[in-house]
Order: sequence, then structure tokens, then C-alpha cells
Amino acid sequence: MRIDSLYIERFGALRDKRMDDFRSDVEVIYAPNESGKTTFIQFVRCMLYGLYAGRAYAGEEQRMSGRLTFSSGNPSKRLTISRILRTASLPADGAASQAERVELVDSQKRLQSISLLDSALGDVSADLYSQIFAVFQDDLNSFSL
Repeated sequence: MRIDSLYIERFGALRDKRMDDFRSDVEVIYAPNESGKTTFIQFVRCMLYGLYAGRAYAGEEQRMSGRLTFSSGNPSKRLTISRILRTASLPADGAASQAERVELVDSQKRLQSISLLDSALGDVSADLYSQIFAVFQDDLNSFSL
């Protein structure tokens, strides 16, 4: 699987961010502290494996959404996954209600089965993704040379 582009409509502190210049097999994200690197990695994970509510506060509503375009094997067969999660806390009991909408479309905007995403991911689970494809400073500090 190769990520071709992504668009973060709203995710954490990131708003209206687009990235469509993935050019190599390995991408390195280097930026100052507190610039959104971890949030960016979490966004990619959530697009591939599902959004999560995070923290909801009574009376507040959260919406997390975006899309990720990828190709698997054949670059001409691109698919785009879109996810929207709306979380609202109910003031009476504080319980959060959630609604997630997921769509997978091909390059002609035809709706496809989500099983195509599962097939493209193969045996890479969300945990394995986090362990291999997202290395953070704390991970590097834990190595002893």
C-alpha cells in the first residue's frame, strides 16, 4: 500500500491541511515541537483503522474528519477512504454518543466495499502500524547503544 495524498478536514488541532506530494517509499516528518507531528500520525492511523472519540466534554460536540487516498500494487487503481466521526456528550448523564461514517471510493467516485481497504492493509494491524510506521523520540531514546 502506498499513500498518495491526504486531507485533514478536522482532527485534533489540525484543520484544513492537505498533503499530496508523497514521492518516496519512506516519508520522514521533521518539525518543531508542538507542530502536530503526532496528531498527523494519529490521523493516518485513524483513517486506516477507524476514528476514535477521544475526550468528550459535557455539552460540547467534536467532529473529526478527513480522507486518505492510496494505491495498492497498481498505482492506476487508487482508492480514497473518508471518515467522519461526530461525538457529542449528553449533558444529563455525561455519556458520549458517537456516529462514524465511512466511505471507500475508487478514482471514478464509485462506492467500494470496505473489505478492499482490509485487503490492502493485509496483516498490518493498528498496533503493528503504531509499532513500525510511527517512530517517536521516546522510542529512539529507549535504545541503548
